[in-house]
This record gives sequence, structure tokens and C-alpha cells, in this order.
Amino acid sequence: MYRICVICVYMGKFPIYSNLWLDSCQRNYTIDFLLITDQTIQNCPPNVILKNMTLQELRERIQIGMKEKIVLDKPYKSCDFRPMFGYIFQKELIGYDFWGHCDMDVIFGNIRKFVTDELLDKYDKIYPLGHFSLYRNSDKCNLYFKLEGSLVGNYKYVISTSKSCVFDEVYGIDKIFEYNKLPLYEKRDCADINYFVKRMKLVGPSFKNYMSQAFFMKNGECYRVFESCGTLHYEEFCYIHLQKRAYTGTINNHDCYYVAPDSFIPFAGTVEVCDIREINPYRGKVNELIEEFINEYAFRIKRKFKSFFIK
Repeated sequence: MYRICVICVYMGKFPIYSNLWLDSCQRNYTIDFLLITDQTIQNCPPNVILKNMTLQELRERIQIGMKEKIVLDKPYKSCDFRPMFGYIFQKELIGYDFWGHCDMDVIFGNIRKFVTDELLDKYDKIYPLGHFSLYRNSDKCNLYFKLEGSLVGNYKYVISTSKSCVFDEVYGIDKIFEYNKLPLYEKRDCADINYFVKRMKLVGPSFKNYMSQAFFMKNGECYRVFESCGTLHYEEFCYIHLQKRAYTGTINNHDCYYVAPDSFIPFAGTVEVCDIREINPYRGKVNELIEEFINEYAFRIKRKFKSFFIK
């Protein structure tokens, strides 16, 4: 079995449901997680390695690792350095066959069920998105970020600007892999939730959504259940991504719970159709299209406005 270490950099107050993230890490006990943060954690799981750093200390560490002057003036900018983690954190990654990076707004299912040894045999990078990706831990692969192909600027530009370039995703490091014909596994095995609508919907062209659908965790596995032609169907995912969703609280029962639009709801483990409709109500196609258009437009305007003030 390949040894894997996943790095999560998180500065500032944790998401309210960070205990669910930690629990999902612990359930993937054959994988180590290196959490770099300025926060403290009580009773950290044995496979979560806590490394306390301030943002300034992280900036100094990255600059030493890169051997070049960098700009890292806000926590979110650290995402642009993710494809370079294998090079920057060489000491921490000694003995691992693969390393990766992840967000804290995810809840992992059974990672090994999706990231098999057969997959790791074949590919140097697993998954195309920044909220969870893995890289082969080799001297050659750890320098792929220096190659040509990025559509958001080369790495020298990325590390020297305060702008968020999204270098860790499809138009950055993934384009480098594509341009140089490097082995990249691009299938999206995650339940990536659309944050422009309140209802829990999958985003991405390869996924179909249903009027009656819900997402839940059961004994460390991540599922979507949906009703089609009067029958319940189940689909398993590697993890669920809850980007930009504000949750009102968390729960301590980690075995079986629904992931609702703004809360987590424990249940006995048996899914009922009435629960799906109540937990994740469908308000009509037109309402959702209007909601998505307004929220996405507002998001793009806000991002464009920010770009005028960040160099």
C-alpha cells in the first residue's frame, strides 16, 4: 500500500464543523494529514499531524523552501503554493510515496476505495481540483510546477503577485500536466456542491441532479441518495465539498448524518423518501435558475472589483 500524506493549510478560526473534518480524517487511518495552522486543537486524531505556524512563519518557511522571494500576505493566497508543497515541505514528506493538499470545507468518505494502488501506479497526479489532489512524491514530479503550460501565469509570476491565481486547479497546474502530456487522473469522484443555490446540488457537467436528492455520511462513507422512477438510488463519493456554505452548528454523532443545506442532521442509518424532501427541498427549476444567476453574477462582480485593488 502506498504511503500518503495530505497537507491542509488553514489560518484563522476553523469552520464550525471542523470536528467532522477531523473525524473523516481519522476514519482514513491509513493516510496521514499534516495540518498547518495558527489554531490549537484538543485531542487531535493520531493520523493528523499538527504543525502550528503563524502566517508570517508560513511565509518565511515557503520562501526558504522556494529559495525565491514570494508574496503571501493573506491566508487564501497560500492555495497558489499548493502544487509546490512537495518541493517546499520535503523534510515533512520523507518516506511518503504520495503527498496531497486539501481544504477544511470537505468531509472525506472512504478515500482508499477511490484512490486505489492501481490508480496510483498509473498517475502522477490524482484529481484536478484544489480542494483535494494527490501528487507522486518524487524529485521529478515535485518540480513539475516549473514547467510551461499554465494559463494563469508561470510559477514565478504566481509566487510574486498578491493576486489569487488559482494555480492549484484546472487552468494552472492541470494545464501544465496537459501541455507536457504528464499522467493526470481527471475524473471527479467528489460531491462538489453548487454554492450559488441554497439546495444541495452537484456542480459540474458530468453530474445530473434530481428533484429529490440528499447527501449523507454513513460510517465513514459519503453518499448521495436520489429518487428516480419511484425508486431510491445510492451513489458513493470520495468526499463532499461544502465551499462557501454557512452552517449554523455541528453534531457529535459522527456515524450517520445528513449533510443538509445549512445543518447536519443525525439519523438512524435508514433513508426515507420523506426525509429527502424535507431536508433538501426542491423549489422549482425557474426559482433555482434565478437564484443561481443572481448569486453567480454578484460573485463575479465582487471578484472583478477586488482585482482592481490587488496586484
